[in-house]
Amino acid sequence: MKTSIVIITAAMLLSGCALFYDAPRIDADHGLAQAKTWESQIAFPDYRYAGTTPEGLGGIPAEQIMKVYNQSFGEQAKKQEVFNLDLTGM
Repeated sequence: MKTSIVIITAAMLLSGCALFYDAPRIDADHGLAQAKTWESQIAFPDYRYAGTTPEGLGGIPAEQIMKVYNQSFGEQAKKQEVFNLDLTGM
């Protein structure tokens, strides 16, 4: 019984020391892992439009769209009735 406790304790202590050795390597690889995670979220990375830059609207149509978009920020928010349920006063 004592031997197994000593072995388990020694394994736990030695495994804790391993983290200090691997920490710089893990930190250096974090950026690569994060980039791969972002790339894996693309549904079809080899699709026919994957490497192309999308064409946007230019000129007069774009001006009208931006005008409507900018005006939407100037509108006042409408007051809405909110149902408040408070059970703390029971």
